[in-house]
Amino acid sequence: MPIMLLAETDDKDRAQQSLANVFNDPLITELKVFSIGDGAAMSGLLLAGSSATGVTTILVSLLD
Repeated sequence: MPIMLLAETDDKDRAQQSLANVFNDPLITELKVFSIGDGAAMSGLLLAGSSATGVTTILVSLLD
């Protein structure tokens, strides 16, 4: 079931804990991190994690 999250926070500790809760789970069997953007005006990261249950979680963070 796809879920889209659009939340911005200045609380870096809360953001770090949220990421850790998702991607530092023992059920995560594969994690890949990609650099995205055009190399000039836009840049960011794409994180993709697959779990043993077959669920894939993708997070895109893009800055302009």
